[in-house]
Amino acid sequence: MKRYSLSDKQRRSLAQHHREFQAAVAVFANRAVGVQTDMPQAIGKYEGGVKVNDLDIVIYANIVQEDWMRLKKTLPEEIAVASAMEEVAKLFTKRGSKILEPYRDMTKTMYGNPLQVALLDFTP
Repeated sequence: MKRYSLSDKQRRSLAQHHREFQAAVAVFANRAVGVQTDMPQAIGKYEGGVKVNDLDIVIYANIVQEDWMRLKKTLPEEIAVASAMEEVAKLFTKRGSKILEPYRDMTKTMYGNPLQVALLDFTP
C-alpha cells in the first residue's frame, strides 16, 4: 500500500479526462519498473486501477494497493503508480489536457473500470 496526494482541484480537472489519465498512469508506472508498454491495461475493480508489471494495482481515494497479495510491505509497483499519479497530475496542472492527448487512442483498447470513483472522492 502506498499513499498519494492529489488536490481537490486536480481531481475535479482530471475527472473529465479520467480514461486518458488512467492510461498515462499505467504507462508512466510501467516505465518506472522497467516495463515498456504502449497498450496500458485497466483492471476490473469498482474503484478502478491499472496493471503494472502484471500486477493489479487498485487506485483508491488516497492510496494504491496491489489487489491480490495485499502484503504489509510496499511493492515497487505500488510506489510507481502513486508516483505516476502525482507526476501526471502535476504535468496536467502545468500544461493542461494536451499532455493526455497521446494516451487518448490507447483508451480504446483499455478494458476495466475507470478511475472516476477515486478522482471524485474529495477530501472533506
